Amino acid sequence: MDTHQHLKNRELLLLLSVLLFTIIVIGTIGYHHICKLTHVDAFYNSCLTVTTLGIQFQPKNNLEKIWISIYSLISVILFLSVIIYFVYKIIKLNIYDIM
Repeated sequence: MDTHQHLKNRELLLLLSVLLFTIIVIGTIGYHHICKLTHVDAFYNSCLTVTTLGIQFQPKNNLEKIWISIYSLISVILFLSVIIYFVYKIIKLNIYDIM
């Protein structure tokens, strides 16, 4: 792998990491302000949502339901994109190591 490709991979990894961190922060803020959860509970529910384990919080009104639905869809798509990227890179590296 040349230096340019290695740098490109690092930049993409950094971008995906920043996006994942950002989506957890946005989720924490949203759960805290929209659903009136404590910061710890908001962070906990954000992590559960992003990792597709589900939520512990039961929405009480339509705004909370809409927030959780939109946040869940966006965060799961991003999380799965990061996982797929890492799996792809691991498989690709192993194939090149074998050859």
